[in-house]
Amino acid sequence: MSTFSKGKAIQNHVKKVLVEKGYFFIAENFKFKNGEIDLILQDGDFIVFIEVKSSWNTDVFELLSPTKLKRFKAAIDYWLEFNGKQDATWRADYIGVKVAEKGLKIEHIEFINF
Repeated sequence: MSTFSKGKAIQNHVKKVLVEKGYFFIAENFKFKNGEIDLILQDGDFIVFIEVKSSWNTDVFELLSPTKLKRFKAAIDYWLEFNGKQDATWRADYIGVKVAEKGLKIEHIEFINF
C-alpha cells in the first residue's frame, strides 16, 4: 500500500470516528492554490475544518509547520467566502494519528490558533 493510500485510509478512519461521535460530514480534500482542507464537518453550531496528519515514527505534532498552518488558514478563508459562510461560526482542529503495531492512537486538538 502506498503512503498516499495509507494516509487516505487513516483520513477515512478519522472521518468515520467523528461521524460516529455526531459530527455531520460536509466535504473532504478541499483544495485551494497551495492549501488543502482534509475534512470539513459540522459539530453543533460550528463548521469544523480539520487537518489530519499521521506518522509511523515522528511526533505527529511536529508535522504541523507554520507554513502548513498559513496555507490551511488561507484555504479556510477561501472556503468560507466561496460558500457564502463568512459569518458562520467555525473552528480549526488538528488531528494527529500515531500509527503503531497495536493500532492507531488519535489525538484531537480543537480550536487551533493561527
